[in-house]
Amino acid sequence: MIQPGANLRGVQLEIDGEGCELRIGAETVIGEGCYLSCRESGTRLIIGRDGMLSRNVKVMTSDGHEILAGGQRINPARSITIGDHVWLADSAIVLKGATIGDSAVVGIASLVTGKVEAGCVVAGNPARVVREGVTWLR
Repeated sequence: MIQPGANLRGVQLEIDGEGCELRIGAETVIGEGCYLSCRESGTRLIIGRDGMLSRNVKVMTSDGHEILAGGQRINPARSITIGDHVWLADSAIVLKGATIGDSAVVGIASLVTGKVEAGCVVAGNPARVVREGVTWLR
């Protein structure tokens, strides 16, 4: 579901699996070359309102292929939640199971694999907190 006022420019959306949900909040802007993938059964990719995903951002609930050890899958898909008023800078990557709190900022080419608290700036690979207690303006 794409809420009113959301602005997607040259974005690739992939929804592949039963019970998957992709939600983009109102007034969120998603830039050219972004790839949003919600795959496998029952995964959710939720992006809050008033956010900004710059160019070439990737957000993926799945690795795309199963990895097995001893006959058991070791890399199941997991949902992703991105809060309200979050800015993902150019070429940021957000992988399965990540949660990003409201007003957070993810730096250029950073890789998020876990939890980012609200009001934090994270950067790097893997992304680490570089500043707390922030917000941002368009």
